[in-house]
Amino acid sequence: GGYATKWLKQLLWIMGGVIIFLTCTLIDYRKLGQQSWILYTLELILLVWVLTSGKTINGAQSWIRIGGLTIQPSEFAKPATLLFMAWAVTRPGWRNSVVPPWLLTGLILAPPLVLVLLQPDMGTLLAFLPFSFCIAFIKGLRWRWIFLTLFIGIVCAPILFTHLKPHQQDRIKVFLEAPSTSLIAAATPFVSPEQAKKWNEAHEVFFKSKKIDTWNAEQSLLSGGSGGPS
Repeated sequence: GGYATKWLKQLLWIMGGVIIFLTCTLIDYRKLGQQSWILYTLELILLVWVLTSGKTINGAQSWIRIGGLTIQPSEFAKPATLLFMAWAVTRPGWRNSVVPPWLLTGLILAPPLVLVLLQPDMGTLLAFLPFSFCIAFIKGLRWRWIFLTLFIGIVCAPILFTHLKPHQQDRIKVFLEAPSTSLIAAATPFVSPEQAKKWNEAHEVFFKSKKIDTWNAEQSLLSGGSGGPS
């Protein structure tokens, strides 16, 4: 039935990924970098196409149909943006420039980030940030700006959470539930029974509206806890 079709699609994607991987290994990375602006431009065109005639799934207009396949252009936008950004910041003209490193990375990151935000696809949007920070850091971004950004993110996180859609909040809750439960259990012996009861009641109220199965999140946390960062 439907699962047989999904299995076939996954197999086709795996085969396509292997072909792309092998093709990239045969290309000189320097030549690939020189042509990265073409990939970057194409992914911006696809992201604009999504906003005009894309398909909405799980509250985000992130998908388009090409032939018999449904693809998510924002997934292709991540490697295309990374490749173009890495190539741009290593140009001799920028290497010794007085222009701060965050400015160039920000200019390259802004167009795909805005287009993904308009879908809106918050999960994919957040995936752009780590490699952008890494490239900016390698090019000389100072620690104080990193700590300032983290501080602002932590302060604004509760406010931003209240503006997310229910399904977006649920995706965050599935990863917060297990750690928060363990944290409350670990802190309970050091507080009064009344305080522990308040914590548990607040925990139950916060997570009771969650409608997404937590099995995948629990397995991810178990894998990380068992194997460690390695």
